Amino acid sequence: MFSAEDCPLRVKSECLPQVKEFEYLGYLFISERTVVWEIGRRIGAAGVISHTLYSAVVTKRELSQRAKLLIYCLIFIPSLTLMRDGS
Repeated sequence: MFSAEDCPLRVKSECLPQVKEFEYLGYLFISERTVVWEIGRRIGAAGVISHTLYSAVVTKRELSQRAKLLIYCLIFIPSLTLMRDGS
């Protein structure tokens, strides 16, 4: 585990403030937490998505099973992965 320390960063002449956490490409970077915390956060977010998909997609009779599966694969599965781009 890395120790927290100041890491001054400049872009041209501007000094950027140091923060304890930031989100980039769907991944939450936190200075004092482990990846386990991020996994828990994603599982929680996926639960919300699952509930929303159930009421908005699964219960709709006008959608085919193939369409429902495609929506599931495009929305739910990426919400569980560590990168939102599907990798």
